[in-house]
Order: sequence, then structure tokens, then C-alpha cells
Amino acid sequence: MMRDIWKGKKVSILSKDEHDTRRVGAELASMISPKTVVALSGDLGYGKTEFVKGFAKYLGVNEPVSSPTFVLYKEYSVSKGDSRRLYHFDLYRLASPEDLTSLGFEEIIDDNEGVSIIEWAEKIPELIPKGSVQVHFSYLDAARRKLTFSVT
Repeated sequence: MMRDIWKGKKVSILSKDEHDTRRVGAELASMISPKTVVALSGDLGYGKTEFVKGFAKYLGVNEPVSSPTFVLYKEYSVSKGDSRRLYHFDLYRLASPEDLTSLGFEEIIDDNEGVSIIEWAEKIPELIPKGSVQVHFSYLDAARRKLTFSVT
């Protein structure tokens, strides 16, 4: 449903601090359904991981969430909503899209009971499925960020 409402539109939200960024992540999580892919883009230190923390907390992930930088992705159990798993990808150190293919990336994001959230999604535009929720993080100042949402 959210994808239909946002299709072809861009919505920007101002985040005033890390807490606000986590809150916006939780709000997005409240609107998603299983098999949704959320593609995050923006420079280092712009709040993507804080957003994921709020997103995961809303879904009932009970363990600490951090960037899985050295393993490319981490799977979390979800206790709230219709999804059962959250797949958190961090592609900052991705050498080649083929590295994701060998992990079974397409099968993972196609999980009918999972939700995928991908940091540094701009590194793999060809692998992000149509209908994904795109969130771009822009720097405004030391604390504030602009988050721009769209659906491909």
C-alpha cells in the first residue's frame, strides 16, 4: 500500500538529531510489509545506521543493532508485525556486486517473511528491485539531516 501511495513522489523529512532519525526509521517500519526492500544512500556518518536501529526496534528486534560492515549482512529475528526476519546489509566495504550474488542476495531479499534494509545501496543500483523504498540522507549541519523518501 505504501508503495502505491509514494510511487513517483518524493517526500523529505528533516531529522534534528540521532533520536529523531531513529524515530523516522521506526515510522517507516510501521508502514512496511514482508518482502519490502529499503535502500539507504548517503555519505558516511549521515545517520543510516541510526535509522536502521529505529527501524529494527519497531519490528521487535531485541538484540543490539550495529552495522555488519565486515560480514556484509546480518539477520535478526523479528517479533512484531507480519515479518519474521530482518536482513540488514551494509555495503560500505563491498568490493564487487558479485560478492552479494555469491551470498544469495536475490534469494534473501525475495524472502516472503523477511524485510531487507540496505545501507550504501547506491553501490548496487542494478540489484535493487523495482518497488523498493529509497531513502537518501543529506547533510545539513552537525546534527540535522534531510531524509528524502521515494519508491522506484
